Amino acid sequence: MRVIRYLAYGSNLHPARLQARISSAAFSTTAMLHGWSLNFSKIGRDGSGKCNIVKSDKDAVWGT
Repeated sequence: MRVIRYLAYGSNLHPARLQARISSAAFSTTAMLHGWSLNFSKIGRDGSGKCNIVKSDKDAVWGT
């Protein structure tokens, strides 16, 4: 079986949401991405703000 590593952040941190999308998904660890910032600059099809991560000189983003 091929292993693909995926860092979830924002609403994708919810285990049931990820399992519904990818049934073989399994928690591995919690990690921090230095040099990235959580941002709501992505626009959804409905015009609402969506979470994204963007490069940053001083911030960090936690994910699982």
